[in-house]
Amino acid sequence: MSKATFYLYEALQTAHFGNQTGTVTERNLDENVLTMIENVTTNIENLESNISLVRTRPPNGVEPTQQLREAGVLTDVLNCLEQIYQVSSDILNYYK
Repeated sequence: MSKATFYLYEALQTAHFGNQTGTVTERNLDENVLTMIENVTTNIENLESNISLVRTRPPNGVEPTQQLREAGVLTDVLNCLEQIYQVSSDILNYYK
């Protein structure tokens, strides 16, 4: 989760502030970037939906991975995180 969110943060910072030299590059978001943002948003919504199944359960001392597995959403959560990571990487590469 930290890997996926780190690259999302870096991608958004890069898109907002421009390249690594500190020069701000202003440009309109093209259709590809808008699609990437839509994809990452969809995956974040799916992730939130999947983990809400665990959050609504009372704490029972079981680690979150086990709770996700028991809820039948561990694979879905891992897939969402991988997609967030990939889209974040794509956005970061676009703006470099």
